[in-house]
Amino acid sequence: LRCEVSRSTSGAPVEATMWIDVPPARLTATARELAALPQTRMCAAVVGGSNLALTLWLRSVEELQPLEMEMSRRAPRTSITERTLTLRHLKLMGRVLDTEGRAARAVPLDIWQDPGSFAQDHAGSTHR
Repeated sequence: LRCEVSRSTSGAPVEATMWIDVPPARLTATARELAALPQTRMCAAVVGGSNLALTLWLRSVEELQPLEMEMSRRAPRTSITERTLTLRHLKLMGRVLDTEGRAARAVPLDIWQDPGSFAQDHAGSTHR
């Protein structure tokens, strides 16, 4: 089960996602340290250009830079390789969201459907 809260009522409407390079020997300890930040929503070891992904919920965009400084203090041998900001979600967990970030309608998720067949089945549809 998963429960999402509307960002507009959470007090933290801005989402930042970061990809971080961590020395392999420090990955577990660094993940624990960054997961303990109150803004952390998700922290996971990943495979790719970076080995740690971190999703944060922020009160404002201005909170990001001081938080990055705190992260550098807590995990000094790390490097943020990429970051994205999400100011508003349009869809989340199979739900189209209204302007307040609340579920407006469901979009059924069929995880077993071939992605190519979805495009063919919904060609010309305005409800994607």
